[in-house]
Amino acid sequence: MSDKSQKRNGFGIGELGQVPASTPEDEIEAERLCPSVSANAEYGTCQRCGVRIPRVLLMSASRGVVCPDCYDEWSE
Repeated sequence: MSDKSQKRNGFGIGELGQVPASTPEDEIEAERLCPSVSANAEYGTCQRCGVRIPRVLLMSASRGVVCPDCYDEWSE
């Protein structure tokens, strides 16, 4: 359902709080588009800093497998 008919102007000024920030349908769509890491995900370890993170987030660098935070330092 569109809230366009309730808009007073094109900028949303003064309309804060009149329309919910998100609906349950929005939350479901967000999870579908960008799924969160599930509790049963496989974990791996960053070879630079040792942090344990889900394997899907590990990145292959020139000197090993690292977390996103360490990638720039270990890739050439």
